[in-house]
Formats: sequence, C-alpha cells, structure tokens
Amino acid sequence: ARPTPLAAPPAWCALLEPATGPVLVDVGCAKGRFVQALAASSESRHPRAQTAAAACARLLTPDEAGGDGDGGEHWRFVGVEIFRQLAEAAQEWAAARTERSAAFVCANAGLNEGAELARVCEGLDVRCLCLQFPDPWGAHAAEQRKANPAEIAPDGSPVAAADSAAEHPLSAAERFAKPKFKRRRLFGSASVARTVAVILPPGALFYAASDVAAVALEIRDALEAVNGAFVEHRLHRDPAACGTDTDLPGVADGVGGGRTWLRRTPFGIPTERELVCEIEWRPVYRMLYRRTELSLP
Repeated sequence: ARPTPLAAPPAWCALLEPATGPVLVDVGCAKGRFVQALAASSESRHPRAQTAAAACARLLTPDEAGGDGDGGEHWRFVGVEIFRQLAEAAQEWAAARTERSAAFVCANAGLNEGAELARVCEGLDVRCLCLQFPDPWGAHAAEQRKANPAEIAPDGSPVAAADSAAEHPLSAAERFAKPKFKRRRLFGSASVARTVAVILPPGALFYAASDVAAVALEIRDALEAVNGAFVEHRLHRDPAACGTDTDLPGVADGVGGGRTWLRRTPFGIPTERELVCEIEWRPVYRMLYRRTELSLP
C-alpha cells in the first residue's frame, strides 16, 4: 500500500544523532544501500573513515574557493522511500547500529507537488538532496509493474509481447510524454523543483542520476525552469569530470542542448542501479546543481 500523508514531520531527534549538523537526503532510496554505505564510510572506526563526509564537504566548497571544505562537521544521512516494506527494513538496519547517523522514512515525496518532501525535511539542515534513478513512469506504475512485471520493462520501455503490444500501442517515447505519466514523475513539472529550491539553503546541492535520457533531461528542464535558483556545479566545467551529449547515447540530435553530464558519482559510492548499468554498459546521465542565493517566496 502507498503511504498515507505524514501528520507531522518525523521525530528526527529520536532517529538521528547528533541533533544538529548537515544532512544528505536520498529520495527514492529503495533498499537504502546507498545511504547505508555513506553512513558506514563516515564511522570513525571504519578503515575509510570520513570518506562520505569529506566528499560532501568538498562538493559544498564554493566555486570560487579552494581547499577541501569543512570536513569537521558530523554528517547524517536520510533515505526516503515510497514502499513501506523497503523503508522499514532499512530503518531496522539503522536502529541496530551504535551510531545513529542514518535514518529511513516511508513517504510519497511527490505528494502535493513536493509538500510531503518538505514536511519530511522539516527540522533538518539539508545540504544535499539526491534523486537517483527515479522510475520513468512514476511510483504508481512501479506498483503496477510489481504486480505484473510483463507490462513494463525495468528500463521503462514497453515489452514486445503480443498482449502487451495490444494494450500499449504507443511507442515508449509517446507514452513517456502522456500527461498521466508526467504527473506521476517527481520532476514532471517545475513545481517540485521549486519546492526543492525552498528546502535547500544557499550553497546546498541537488544531485540526480538516471539511465533514461528523457528522465534526465526532464529533471534538468524542471530545475532550470525555477529561474536563477540553481546553477551547475563547477564539476560540469571540468573536462576530466564530465562529458557532453555526444559522449552518451540516447540524447540524439542535440536534444540535450549541449549540456554536460558527470562521468561518475561525485560521492565515490555507486548505487545498486549504477553497478547494474556499468555491467550492462548502459549510459548514466548524472547532474549536480548548486542552490543560489536567490530568495523564493
């Protein structure tokens, strides 16, 4: 069942320690492996101690400044997942740990044009918000695919089976553009992007990744539609860190407008989907934006 709207923000003081400090929020965290890896890498007893925290601090360093940023802050990591079983299983892992630097909540982040995501983030000092490999057809379609996986392929394309073709006569691109699917996707409009801009303080980061070119372009268009609220991170100007549309298949005929895409995750820890894409040689479209000083009403 889909989660009911939150009556109040999560009790972060009971879920996370310390009570204050920067937070990375991963929206649509699935099993929570990415958040778990970030938290584990930042434990003081871990052989790669402070790896994730140092990476976050380094990325937050202003474009005009040098150095590695302030790595002394104690980072905390939060996963948000629409499927309750996944969120509860991940939270069981977090609750069993000695250090409470990670937490997971079940919520529909896209509800009411992102208002539910804003409620989840209330009381948190969100310095980085991640959206990685969102479902091309939206959460509702993901539920339908779980019930009948023959209907829609994992990459979002229609299955070529005769019964499926009869039910879905449109091409994948045509179906992707249908309003009902656009409404279901988290960044199907600029409204959620505007909510994200309100959540994030100046200098904070928004990171997104997808192996579906149309989804990646839709997210970038939504962010850029919030005029002046987001600018590309300096990594997009580093030839060693990024590539252009021509470097990645799926963004044909200049659809990407000459944008650049990050070659690898800036956090040093890939998601499970990224590892699958690497094995299958699927391109991944990654972007990192910085929140500007622009004030929004």
